[in-house]
Amino acid sequence: MGQSQGKAVEIDFEGATPSTEDSALHARVTSLLEQGNEFLAGLAAYGDGSSDLIREALSEKDENLQAEKQERAMAAVSERVSQMKVWYDFSKEIEDATPALLSALAGGSDVGAHQGLASLATRLFDFVLRFDDLKMGTPSIMNDLAYYRRVLGKARAAGGAAAPSAAATPGINANAVNNDDAGRCQMFLSAATPMMTAIHQAMKQHSGNEAVLNTLPTLANSCCHMVAKHRFSRPDTNERCLRGMVGAIVLYDHVHPLGSYHRRSALNIRRCVTLLRTHDNPPPPPVLLNFLKYSSKHLSDDSTPSSIKKLLAG
Repeated sequence: MGQSQGKAVEIDFEGATPSTEDSALHARVTSLLEQGNEFLAGLAAYGDGSSDLIREALSEKDENLQAEKQERAMAAVSERVSQMKVWYDFSKEIEDATPALLSALAGGSDVGAHQGLASLATRLFDFVLRFDDLKMGTPSIMNDLAYYRRVLGKARAAGGAAAPSAAATPGINANAVNNDDAGRCQMFLSAATPMMTAIHQAMKQHSGNEAVLNTLPTLANSCCHMVAKHRFSRPDTNERCLRGMVGAIVLYDHVHPLGSYHRRSALNIRRCVTLLRTHDNPPPPPVLLNFLKYSSKHLSDDSTPSSIKKLLAG
């Protein structure tokens, strides 16, 4: 596969607006990301979830009190699992939007021909990385979900052929998430980086489309270029560009057959990593380097230069 190594274009990440032809897609993805911001707030506030109530229910030895405490725990957990189902459903919308956005970016002479969509792509990656970072830092999510499925499983086993529905389990409301959907939520959220995993799975259908794939290194290189050249004074713009850069690198590493790190990669990976280590307006959060270290697919390949591995490890 031929490469255009190191290509970067000037993108106005602060003032870009969509063209007429891009406006419908831009509005659709913008609306999604506005919803996404609400989910980030919910994740940030999740804390220990229902851990205390679950602990009380599991440690209670008296059968009557145990049933009462389990019902109370399940009432709290079921509300949280309903929110997880909303996150799962939202991931499916992000799965649909990402290939559409990157395909539209591939439709011009280069990414710079779609300034509004290019800027929006950095917002999408910003959301994906923030969601996954918050989820990784909230183990109570999986604890709540595991408890929910355990109680449903016991109810089903006790009921035999006439196993109760989720809503018939004590403590659960009529709109409770059923066991099958809870299983889908668990599969989604069990990934270390669930939103990134969702979009790279969605992009697999484009793994042979060079034009679509090459929007990712061009976007990453452009983010790197604009930040390194101090095009923006606002710290939030610079951080969004850095998150967009990292998101594009990780996604490209999963969907390109050779990944992001090999010697002939279209990514200027050395410059990108160096920027993450040296930029100071603001200093990039450590999680960005960690995303590259731990969420990449090809970083440990023999084809990755040892100097890049050392640069990331340092």
